[in-house]
Amino acid sequence: MEYSEDRAELAEWMPLVMAGREGNDTPVAATRMQMGTEVNYGAQTRQMVESLAQSDHFTLGLSSEVRGLERNDDNTWKVTVADLANGGETTVDSRYVFIGAGGAALLLLQESGIPEAEAYAGFPVSGQFLYTTNPDVVAQHDVKAYGKAGEGSPPMSVPHLDRRNLDGEPALFFSPFAAVSTKFLKEGSWTDLFSSLTLHNTWPVAEVGMDNFNLVRYLVGQVPDVRR
Repeated sequence: MEYSEDRAELAEWMPLVMAGREGNDTPVAATRMQMGTEVNYGAQTRQMVESLAQSDHFTLGLSSEVRGLERNDDNTWKVTVADLANGGETTVDSRYVFIGAGGAALLLLQESGIPEAEAYAGFPVSGQFLYTTNPDVVAQHDVKAYGKAGEGSPPMSVPHLDRRNLDGEPALFFSPFAAVSTKFLKEGSWTDLFSSLTLHNTWPVAEVGMDNFNLVRYLVGQVPDVRR
């Protein structure tokens, strides 16, 4: 890891971050790690699926949504799956069901009825990114640059400027802009959070809010800025 307080050197590392800065008397510093890399989880997932597809015992179901999860008498699972492309529902019996991370995971955990899911709940936190594909701007920044959170702000507020590929096109992302949302998925319903509240998890949600009041205040304060 390299460390520098030299403005000229920092301008070489991250030109856009240093551009237009005034007041040379103000100390600035940064560290960089040239071996840092970004993980493309989409590409990683496609590679895993391609590998699994070599087996005769693997089927990939796209445009599908799990609508029901019920334990059978023999401890296997009956999974109800909706075909979003063609309509209709089918049921599948399975010895095991894996619920991956994601917005809809909580509702499926609750649907399973396992006791471990009782105290889990969602929290109305969302985030938004700004980005540009303007080649003149994107060409000036080829790193992931992270700043520091403002005093009293939660860690999730750390500003960063990221060079990424968006659908194969170079793009520059600036974020995060925190917001409040009760949706669990981008195309979900505003009632998602409320429909997930139960007698078991309502108090844990309230405790999270009370124990992290700085986060709640930060989120509420960010909403007007995001909408602008």
